[in-house]
Amino acid sequence: MVMSWLVNSMTTDIGENFLSFDTAKEIWDMAKETFSDRENTSEIIQIEGTLYDLRQDNLTVTEYFNTLTRLWRQLDTFEIHKWSCTTDGLLYKKIVEGKRSKIKSQSDNAKDTSTHSGDFSQEG
Repeated sequence: MVMSWLVNSMTTDIGENFLSFDTAKEIWDMAKETFSDRENTSEIIQIEGTLYDLRQDNLTVTEYFNTLTRLWRQLDTFEIHKWSCTTDGLLYKKIVEGKRSKIKSQSDNAKDTSTHSGDFSQEG
């Protein structure tokens, strides 16, 4: 009964993958392993994609900066790191700064090719 409930609670395409299991526990464990996102991978990919695609366009410098800062803070929240020594924090800080600089540079370069100008618009 529980096995039927578990499989029927899934979309048909997904549920069909779980029909061969013998117990509800096997179905549950495999579904948990398949769809669990303990490392927040999907959130991190989504935020990094948003950062990569972000352009100033019609945003003021302040709005653009605040959007970048908000997304970077979200990224900091979802990324999980296990430190093995005290210098790991310093190394991580360098990695993050490099990443953010690269994202900012890519965003500016994409904007340059679409508008032929690398300057931020003036706030009004």
